[in-house]
Amino acid sequence: PFMFSWLKASFWCAVYGGALNQENMNGDVPLRRLVLHFTAKHVLLVNDIGVSAETTLNDLLARSAWGTLDVATGNWVLVSEEPSTLPPSEGLISYFEHVNRKFQTEGDELDDETRSFNLASVSKAVASFTAKDQPGHKFRPFFDQMVKCLSLPKGVSKAMGIERVVLADDDIAPLEDERSSMLRLGRYQVMPSFWNLVLHLAKEKRDFQIVFRGTQAEIDKVVQEWNFFCDGSHPCYCGANKTKKAVLDGSKGTKDMRLGAAALGRWSIDDPSAGGVGHVVSFPDLNENEADLADYNTKLEAQEEAQRKAEADGVEPPPPLGDPPRTVAAVFRGQKQVYNGIVHFVLTNGRQSAAVVEGVQDSETEMQKRVLLVNEADLAIHNVLFIHDKDADSAEVLEVCTGAALEPSEARQSLVYPVELFKMITNPEYLIKAVAEAEHMRSRQLGAAREKEAAEAKASDPLKPLSAEQLQACPPKEYLYHTVIPALMPALEIVQRDRPADPITALAMYLLRHGDQYSKALQEPVEAPPPVDAGK
Repeated sequence: PFMFSWLKASFWCAVYGGALNQENMNGDVPLRRLVLHFTAKHVLLVNDIGVSAETTLNDLLARSAWGTLDVATGNWVLVSEEPSTLPPSEGLISYFEHVNRKFQTEGDELDDETRSFNLASVSKAVASFTAKDQPGHKFRPFFDQMVKCLSLPKGVSKAMGIERVVLADDDIAPLEDERSSMLRLGRYQVMPSFWNLVLHLAKEKRDFQIVFRGTQAEIDKVVQEWNFFCDGSHPCYCGANKTKKAVLDGSKGTKDMRLGAAALGRWSIDDPSAGGVGHVVSFPDLNENEADLADYNTKLEAQEEAQRKAEADGVEPPPPLGDPPRTVAAVFRGQKQVYNGIVHFVLTNGRQSAAVVEGVQDSETEMQKRVLLVNEADLAIHNVLFIHDKDADSAEVLEVCTGAALEPSEARQSLVYPVELFKMITNPEYLIKAVAEAEHMRSRQLGAAREKEAAEAKASDPLKPLSAEQLQACPPKEYLYHTVIPALMPALEIVQRDRPADPITALAMYLLRHGDQYSKALQEPVEAPPPVDAGK
């Protein structure tokens, strides 16, 4: 028994200590295709449309600063030493929550005048949170740190003639040149962490697609800068002025990540209570018959060649093909159609990115909550929604095959990633680590599900051989126990008992002779007699 246990321990040490770790054996990480959904608001864009960067950064710090109320004055007093999403200790309240309690903006008892006054009071208090003589002035260094991280590279600023960073969008009028105009304020419009993620995934040759989600104004901004980035003309990623060169336009063996009109759509809710179908995504410039049209064009080229040959040979030409397939705008209705439409239709045929304007049907009103559609049976694809941490709890993850909503805690682990904006701004590799964390959590979830399935199958009938499909679904340890170990362990017992001169050859010969003559149910071997001491 000791030798048996030692052999088992040695075997599993070799398995898990070497290249055969569980993630690689499952094949999850290298094979999964990433479909990364990014909300423009509070994740990609530095500041909201119509809101200054100064207000946005102060709002962020007001939500991340924690303090107590002075008993004598009732004033809020800062306690935390650095920004954090959660309070560092119990009994603390964020400044943002404090001013919203002080100036209530919701409730039937409020008249319109009072509500308007309170809203203005909250906005004013939050927008000046880190200013001199304000409650959050001690957090001003964090404000300055974020501004520095969002500032353009010195070489770019110098080449563009920018002398300082401007935090209010309206202080400098838009320029005629679109590339210069988007950076005229001396700071990034889209978070640098996002560009670093795309460069990292491209360098690692990962199979990934990007889906941008937001209002029409937000999508217009993001898509414009995205295409500049992909074609190598973005001033911060063009290779000039000591910048990196980003080329994702299909040249030099790169993926063509540019976003064309065909991949611009609208995601709306057609109210089911009024007879609607729920989720509807439409792509006006995408032909839902494009596959048939491509096949028709291929046949048409072949027919034209056949006609030329027939004319040259003086024989009767082939009959005409008929009319081409109709051009019909792609519209996907219902959860399953929307999921398959985006993942398996829009993001195919060379399209690596898409953008959807989210709103209520036939309206410019923004969706009240973000929705991520997933297919848990589609193991080769990993959808992840990156959303601001304050909005993550309201995000809904729907399983398209069952129509069920996944539990928030479960969904948030690997499907909905709550972005901490301060960390994303100040850490250029934040999103790289976020994707790795989401993938790791996904691997753990899939591994746990496989182990559970294998355990249930074993418990129902431990002696019953598993099917080929069940074997493929087994985790590494279970797979080896069902396939290799039942034959290997008896062979190892014979080798350690007989101590042959050439143990490797003896092991191989035993396995060749007894490859089909072993019990499929692994059992502890009978205790072998101790070896004879040659000195006695």
